[in-house]
Amino acid sequence: MGWRCLDCGNKGSKKFHAGRCPACDSFNIRGKSSTVKDSGSRSERRKKIDIAVLVVCWSSLALLLVTKFF
Repeated sequence: MGWRCLDCGNKGSKKFHAGRCPACDSFNIRGKSSTVKDSGSRSERRKKIDIAVLVVCWSSLALLLVTKFF
């Protein structure tokens, strides 16, 4: 038995890269022995970068909307 995504049904003979399904990016996969849920694999630095990018994007959108309407 290989690996199978429980959300979309994608099957593979090897473990999915980074513990995610390549078709739907779900961590809900079942392998040879048990369910693999590797949600803690992202480093703290990467999480902080993601949050910073999110804040910059929303701030720039807010600034553009404020300058357009006021």
